[in-house]
Amino acid sequence: MGQVRYIIVAAAVVVASAAGVGTADAKPVEYAKICSLYGSGWFYIPGTDTCINTSTGETRVQTELGTKVDQSELAGRVSETEAGVEETQSEIDATNADLAETNSELAKTNKQVNKQQKQINDLQESQSNLEQRFDNAFDQSLDGIAIAMALAGPDLVADERFAVKFNVGTYSGRSAFGLVVAAVLARTNYGRVSISGGVATTGENTGGNVAVQLAW
Repeated sequence: MGQVRYIIVAAAVVVASAAGVGTADAKPVEYAKICSLYGSGWFYIPGTDTCINTSTGETRVQTELGTKVDQSELAGRVSETEAGVEETQSEIDATNADLAETNSELAKTNKQVNKQQKQINDLQESQSNLEQRFDNAFDQSLDGIAIAMALAGPDLVADERFAVKFNVGTYSGRSAFGLVVAAVLARTNYGRVSISGGVATTGENTGGNVAVQLAW
């Protein structure tokens, strides 16, 4: 920005030196003269006793009360522009800082949301597993009832010593097929001892039983 100031102020000196040139009555161009009162970089503003520093835009002129220090109008505008640019940059920096803080908070919020979403997914998976286990247990219970119905044993009467019975059991859409056998083991004065056993299946689940009976 200092280089820009130098270029603008130097251009102002050149323009000021040519400002007195008119179209009707042209006068010889008065070139800027070096002002050695205040060191290097100082020039007289053409047509005045005022010296200007082309690097800073500062002006000085000797009066009865001493040296009057001021600043050229153009340099003042440049300074105001620089101040405005600095203020704007400060506002941009503050906005960027707020944006960074907002992004940080957003990242934290996203992390919490992802964590909660994972917990929700885990709960949904657990619920799905429980529902699957319940469905399996319910299906097995239906199969168990159908299998029990297909395990009805044969009845041995009178002098019968052996029997085979084939059963079909159905319950709530489930079907089971069973085979049961029964045989007399012994006849005593106290009664008849017999044994029976069978097996039944739905295709997915299988069950069976064995029983000993004393009849008299």
